[in-house]
Amino acid sequence: MHSTAHIFDSDQATGSAPAGCARGLTRWSAGAAAALALFVLLAHPASTLAAAPTLSDTRSTLEKWVETRQVTARTRADWIAEKETLTNTLSLFVKELSDLQERVSGVTTNRTAVQEETSAMQAEKAALSDALAKGAEAATALEARLRTLAPQFPPPLMANVEQSLQKFPEDPANTRMDAVTRLRIILGVINEVDKFNTSVNLGTEVQKQANGTEVQVQTLYLGLGQAYFVHPDGTAAGVGVPAAEGWQWTPRNELAPVILQAIGIYENALPAGFVGLPVQIK
Repeated sequence: MHSTAHIFDSDQATGSAPAGCARGLTRWSAGAAAALALFVLLAHPASTLAAAPTLSDTRSTLEKWVETRQVTARTRADWIAEKETLTNTLSLFVKELSDLQERVSGVTTNRTAVQEETSAMQAEKAALSDALAKGAEAATALEARLRTLAPQFPPPLMANVEQSLQKFPEDPANTRMDAVTRLRIILGVINEVDKFNTSVNLGTEVQKQANGTEVQVQTLYLGLGQAYFVHPDGTAAGVGVPAAEGWQWTPRNELAPVILQAIGIYENALPAGFVGLPVQIK
């Protein structure tokens, strides 16, 4: 028993250094194994000697225990280091997830704005389509009206609008010309008609006389409501008014001097003055 106490004192001395290496632990294990074997021999007679563990078994068991402790310590240290890495990685993932959620929220907001803008554009497109449809209807009606009035246009006016009138589509329901272009052409014709109708215009035309002969005369138009023609030598004169199939002319040779005077004033060849000409109102 004395030797046992001596061995455990050695253990205490060795244990005073917590950071001891595997060699110190091995010496402690050998001493502890010897003490344990001696205690077993003294405590149990020879009848139990055969069943007692050997010194080699005890040493092997203690070495495995020490090895297990070392593995546990290394595992703990590795886990601490790995835990820090995992914590940092998790924090990074959380930040990236937060950023992603913000971007998704921004995309959702932008998509909502795009949808609203798309809806507004579709509404505007529908309004424009409706306006174009109404414009096409208006163009069809105006083209038909101008075609009806065209025969009443005096030759000077027809010379200005004839090309535009020829651009009117033959079949408005199946034309490829858009409503805007059609309305632009119509507006040009109407402007020419309005300008002619609000002014005095002088032109040279050919008039057919009662005897069937044709003479070249000067024609003075007062807008689209009244006109007067006269031969330059004063031998033929007359008045005209618009009709459905064109202008109707009535010979009035006695008006030749007055019509020549009006033409002279228009051309600034004579001083301004009052001229009495007959007017037919319908």
